[in-house]
Amino acid sequence: MQLKKIVTWLVLINFVLTFKLLAARVYVHSDNEQDVFSFDAVNPVSLSVETNMLALAIPRVDIRVELVPLKRSLTFMDNEQPVCVINKLKTAERVEKYLFSKPVNLFFNRRLYQQPELEQLEHSESVSLVEIFKRFPERKLIISSQISYGDDLDQQIKQIPKRNVIVRDAGLQGKGIIQMFAQKRADYALLYPQELVTLTTPLNSPSYEVAGINPYVTGHIMCAETALTKQFIGELNENIDNSLTSGELHRAHLKYIDAGSINALERYFKEVFY
Repeated sequence: MQLKKIVTWLVLINFVLTFKLLAARVYVHSDNEQDVFSFDAVNPVSLSVETNMLALAIPRVDIRVELVPLKRSLTFMDNEQPVCVINKLKTAERVEKYLFSKPVNLFFNRRLYQQPELEQLEHSESVSLVEIFKRFPERKLIISSQISYGDDLDQQIKQIPKRNVIVRDAGLQGKGIIQMFAQKRADYALLYPQELVTLTTPLNSPSYEVAGINPYVTGHIMCAETALTKQFIGELNENIDNSLTSGELHRAHLKYIDAGSINALERYFKEVFY
C-alpha cells in the first residue's frame, strides 16, 4: 500500500513538471543572422543550424528563436530570464553561472587566417600568436569583444600587445568578423573552418593551426540557471542522445566538411560523443 502511494506521487509529480514545461516558453538566442533565418524557415544550411534543430525538437515547449547580440542575451540570463544561447563554449568561468547541455556539435578549432598577399608564415605544424606579432609588429588581428575563444586561446590573445589587436564590439560577431577580414581591415582573423564552407565568395586565405589549443571545440546550448531551464536542459540532452543513436547527428556533421578532413572528424567525433 505504501509503495502504491509512492508510485502515485511520483507519477503526479512527473505530470506536474511536464505540464509546466508544456505551458512554458523558452527564448533561444543567437547573434548569427543566417542561423536565425534558417531556423525560421526550417531550412538548415549549416552545421550549427542542423545540429541545434535536432536538439531543440521539443514539441511541448514553446521555443522562440531570436536574433539577439550576446551581451544582451547574457543580461537577460543574469536576470534569470528563460533564455538560452546556442553554440557556446563550455568554459570554467561560464560553468559557474550558467547551465550547459551535452555537446550539440563539434567544430574544428579556430585557425589563424592570413591575408593572401602577405608573406606566408614559416611553420612546421602550428604557429604562435605571440611570436607572429613580435616578428611583424605592424600587423593586426581582429577579434570580437562579445565572445570567448576558449580558455587557452583567450589567454594567448591577452598576451598580444593591444596595438596589434582590433576589437569589434558590434553584434552579429561571426558574420561581422568574416566581413571585416574579407574587406582587408585586418591582417589576421581567428575563424572556424566549418563556418567558411557556406560562404558565397571563398576567402582564398592561407590558414594555420594555433599552437597550444585543442584541434577541435564543442558547441553547447547555454542557459540561465532557473527551474524551467533545468528541465529544458534535460529535454535537450535526451534529444542529443536520441540523435546519436539514430545516426542523425553524425550524418549532419559529415554534410559540412571537406573530403580531406573526414578522417580527422571521425576521430574527434568518437572522442566527444562516445
